[in-house]
This record gives sequence, structure tokens and C-alpha cells, in this order.
Amino acid sequence: MIIVIKSKYYLYQTVNDYLEALLEYLKAQADLLGLIGYNDNIYKENAISNKNQNIIKKIEDMYKLNKIHYQNEAYLNWYAWNSFALYKRLGEDFWDKIPKSTRSVFLSLNSQEIQMINTKPDEANILDNFIKQANKRNIKVELLLGDPYWVLEKYRHQLISIIKSLNKFGFSGIQLDIEKSQLPKNDRYLWDKGIIKTIS
Repeated sequence: MIIVIKSKYYLYQTVNDYLEALLEYLKAQADLLGLIGYNDNIYKENAISNKNQNIIKKIEDMYKLNKIHYQNEAYLNWYAWNSFALYKRLGEDFWDKIPKSTRSVFLSLNSQEIQMINTKPDEANILDNFIKQANKRNIKVELLLGDPYWVLEKYRHQLISIIKSLNKFGFSGIQLDIEKSQLPKNDRYLWDKGIIKTIS
């Protein structure tokens, strides 16, 4: 089990590294365009030397990925921070405004919202109704939480407590949005072992 968890962690880390590298590549492209300049908003294609074009092409080739082809129609999974507050503001109009291809929503809840859901029946009913309305539309709802300190032993119980308090709701899964870079530098050496214990 630990080997599988480690493999998944390394896979996610590799994907994250790829995205960061891709961002740097896009920044480099922007810098090149800035050096070349614009003339009446028309991009001077011939201003880039063949050497620079070849470099850019090689970088592009490095990051080309095989396209994924789905047997069924295309679908969309997405998240938005403060999405629960958005749903409460829009009400049933929420479902008319999201993409029709949505099949999964990662619902973020902050500490204040979690406390209200656990102490106020009206708030709990809103969350319960949200999940039920989503399921009627063939949309899964996953709980999205994020606090980098949960990888540390002394704070991990907070995450467990939250999960237990929300276990009565029909979430399809849990998404943890926590990153090593968000930890204080003095605690980052604890990340590797900590993240594995947290997700297991």
C-alpha cells in the first residue's frame, strides 16, 4: 500500500514539475516577444532568428503529450475556491451557469464554513441539497481542502477531525490541495514522510 501511495505521490510531483517548467517556457516566450517588439500591433515573425525558432521548437517537442481520447463524450472536472459561497448566492441558478459537460466538482470549504455546517442545521441542509442536486445531474462532488500544516504530525489530527465531521455527507471523494512550498522553510524537510502519512 505504501509503495502505491509513494508512486502516486511521485507521479503528482512530476506532473507539478512539468507544469512549472511549462510556465517558465511561456515566460521565456513572452520575454522573446518583448525583446523583438511590436509594430502597430503586428507581430514581426521574421524578427526571430532561425536559431531562436529552433530552440523554441525543441522546447515544444520536449513537452508534447499524447492526446487522450475518451470513448464517451468529453467531460469536465473543475474546482473554484469559495464555490460553496457561490452556490449559496446563486441558488438553483448555479446549475444553469456551470458547463453542461461537468461531471465532477471539487467543493472547497474553509474553516468558518465547516464550523457553520457542523453547528447550523440550515447550512448543513444547503450542503446536503447541493450534493443531492449534483448527483441528480450525474455530477460527483468531492471535498476540496487545503492546509500545508496537515503534513506535520502535530496538526494532522485537524484534518482527520474535519473528515469525520463531514463524513455524513455524500461526498464522492476528497481532494487535498497542499504544497511543500507553502510550508515554512524550517519544516520542509518533514514533507516527504509527512505527506505520505497524511494521505494514507
